[in-house]
Amino acid sequence: MNKIVAIRFLCVCILLSLLMSACGGTGTISPTEKPAAEPVQPTAIEEVTINVLHNWGPSDSKGPVLQKIFDDCMADNPGLKIIPDIQTDVDIPTKAETAFLAEQEPELVFSNQVNPIDKWTDSGLAVSVNDYLTQWGLDGKFRDKAIKTWTDPKGQVVGFPLEGYNWPMWYNTKIFEELNLPLPTTWDEVLADTPAIKDAGYEVVAIGSGDSGWYLFQTFLLNSMTTEEVTKFAAEGHLADYPNAVKAFEQFVTLRDAGVFPKDAGGLQEEVVNNMFFTGKAAMWPGGSWYYGELPAEMAQFVTVAGVPLTTPTVWNKQIIMSGDEAKGIYITRNGVKKLDAVKKVIQCIYTPENIGNFVEEAGMPPPLKEVDVDESKLSPVFAQTLQWGDQYQYVSLPVYAPGVDISQVWKDMWLPTTTADMMVQTIDQAYVDGLGK
Repeated sequence: MNKIVAIRFLCVCILLSLLMSACGGTGTISPTEKPAAEPVQPTAIEEVTINVLHNWGPSDSKGPVLQKIFDDCMADNPGLKIIPDIQTDVDIPTKAETAFLAEQEPELVFSNQVNPIDKWTDSGLAVSVNDYLTQWGLDGKFRDKAIKTWTDPKGQVVGFPLEGYNWPMWYNTKIFEELNLPLPTTWDEVLADTPAIKDAGYEVVAIGSGDSGWYLFQTFLLNSMTTEEVTKFAAEGHLADYPNAVKAFEQFVTLRDAGVFPKDAGGLQEEVVNNMFFTGKAAMWPGGSWYYGELPAEMAQFVTVAGVPLTTPTVWNKQIIMSGDEAKGIYITRNGVKKLDAVKKVIQCIYTPENIGNFVEEAGMPPPLKEVDVDESKLSPVFAQTLQWGDQYQYVSLPVYAPGVDISQVWKDMWLPTTTADMMVQTIDQAYVDGLGK
């Protein structure tokens, strides 16, 4: 066989071999067929639950804002589940501490400052957030005063500041104009206006046995004592040693007995008190900034928020307004540290300028951040008034009674016509003896 024939024979063999392979056989694939695709296994998403104890329910103007933040945060972070536990503000510390003892505390707790401020970090219920401020991109975002307020004596920032507050007196200008009375700036003026206001069928000051009564009582102390005196008294007691405070309580008794407050004030719950003012039945009402978003639209043009009337005597030359940054903060608990990545996502969702701005716009919440996205046209009319206050008022902080001192009996007795100023002072001083031995 010559070379040409041999080459041709070899080519024919190769061709026949290729044809046989194309016709199929074990492990062969037709040119018109595609290999079967391997089934795609879905990526497992680990679910993490963050329990949040707070008091901003649906009826609170901040409640819907917070829930929307939670809903959006869960939508943006598959696998994250945020479960709120809504309790009254005063019950939150007790509930958190009880759960901590059972090792079942929620991962996040929204609360005002626990007294003393470092109580929860000392006990281990909550942890300092100093490092998280930096690691989570929040360092420098908060107002300096807010951070200072939430920093304990050891330099630990015990929680993320969330809600500041101011607590003015609300005035129904329609009533004062109807009676041709200027807005009062002192309690002596309120006392002089009382007969006319009562004769017209209105209550003078809407007030009750809850927050409003407790607040008003504090204003008589803050009106009559210097900041240094308040600090000393709060730590040591001995209110009888402060003559101006005793005289301020005497003025309170005079106002009470003259009908400045509702006759049954001691039995009125806050919802009733608030409704009394919001329906135009009272000339004045001490309401905190958390109510700014709840003012009925039909009342907006008749309401002015301004300083609390001055007592006689007083240590100030202008009306006072309580103001601070301790109304609400977010604590990370021991259990929260175990789920730190998920907690980080929740915190970062809350503290965007846009979301804090929504709290401001929809609920009139004084914000903790330096920069907030706010459409001023959406602000509550009364909150907008506060932006114009400037330095026309004296801003004071709440007196904090020493831990272990229970002065709740004063709130109960102060409305009784038989309770004198001296009896109030004695009750407070005895509470310090009972609680601290002082």
